[in-house]
Amino acid sequence: MRRLWVHIGHDKTGSSYLQSVFARNLDMLGAAGIAYPVRPDLRETAAKGQTTSGTENGPDLESRMAALPGGLDVLLS
Repeated sequence: MRRLWVHIGHDKTGSSYLQSVFARNLDMLGAAGIAYPVRPDLRETAAKGQTTSGTENGPDLESRMAALPGGLDVLLS
């Protein structure tokens, strides 16, 4: 059974930092059975050591979710 993990953080609590860590470690999350459907441009931003705004509930979130490998849990932040 797939699970949905939801990370919610209030302003100024370190949420953007955690989202950057998630985006930089997609392979590690995948190895743990968790998919994080971050936009490719935000992954590049995180790779530069900059903070990101998470998975962003934009118009393409549904297509990013549909493209995830089956059987993995999903982390939204």
